[in-house]
Amino acid sequence: MRVAIIGAGMSGLSLAVALAARGIEAVVHEVADAPPKARTFSGFEVMTHPFEAATRHRWSRVEVASEAGVVERTLHRHRYATIDGAAFVAEALRLLDGSTVTLRFGSPVNDPQALDATHVFDSRPTAPPAGALLQQFEGRFVRTEQPVFDPGLATLMDFRVDQSRGVHFLYVLPTSATEALVEDTYFASEPIDPPTFAATLDRTLERLGPLEVTGTERGVIPMHIKRPPPAPTRVTRIGLSGGVAKPSTGYAFLFAQQHAAAIADALAKGEPPPATVRRERDRWLDAIFLARLDADPAEAHTLFHQLFSGVDGDRLARFLSERAGYRDMRAVMKALPAGPFVRQTIRTLARGALGLGRGPL
Repeated sequence: MRVAIIGAGMSGLSLAVALAARGIEAVVHEVADAPPKARTFSGFEVMTHPFEAATRHRWSRVEVASEAGVVERTLHRHRYATIDGAAFVAEALRLLDGSTVTLRFGSPVNDPQALDATHVFDSRPTAPPAGALLQQFEGRFVRTEQPVFDPGLATLMDFRVDQSRGVHFLYVLPTSATEALVEDTYFASEPIDPPTFAATLDRTLERLGPLEVTGTERGVIPMHIKRPPPAPTRVTRIGLSGGVAKPSTGYAFLFAQQHAAAIADALAKGEPPPATVRRERDRWLDAIFLARLDADPAEAHTLFHQLFSGVDGDRLARFLSERAGYRDMRAVMKALPAGPFVRQTIRTLARGALGLGRGPL
């Protein structure tokens, strides 16, 4: 068995580590001369993974804020955690050192079929469908002169910003009383230009008093459930093009770890690698939720406020991480307004279930 991985980003390195842990030989082809710079990865701790050492901070409380008020939830079992991008790359390289995996930098791949491999895993992104919602964000790592943050509380969504260009919120992850990542995020189908991000971030940071910006990050995550074009024979898509990002939230890190482990387990048994680890039930729920946001973006802050108000922290963590059981799902359905979602389900079915229409489906 000969395995090739195209790309040494988060998904490519995650799969390489999973293969190395099972003693499977593989070659990673990366077009750049060094591992690409990784951004921050965050999500709820609903599973263990090989990169625990790269965890920068954990929060036992999370909140959502809107004009209707602030809802705070305590996380008893599934804390919210952030993985530092540079620490992730360093840990991956440490785990791969002396392993069965060979890293080849400055090694572009034009045709996956030309690789001498029985299995090829391609992490290169594919273009999102026209009209799809995009999670677009720009963040600044800051250090303030005065203690202004609560390092035990993560603000997942603060909707008390302009909503005229789509779903818009601030995301604040404090790592100490004086340090935090402050991120401006849009769910919008049209590109958000840098000056728009800068205007919101500048106003927000002014309220924190004197500070130093120690770093920046930005990115775009497609929010749709349409499957990419079929991959060539022997090729399996991984990463964003393989659907590891949850469309309704953008969470990708733990899904990438699940997919990597499932692929490595299958290859170790001599079985075909799975194309995805996401269930159709969760894909369908994302389709309905994204269709609601597309139909009425101004409703987003109300929906998230109701969701966080009506569901306890650990149930929320499992639901948003696709680990929800029956009782979790029942609590979520009870918290959200039934009428709009029933009507949206009917409209989605009428358009051709799971993605035959325009927009984010």
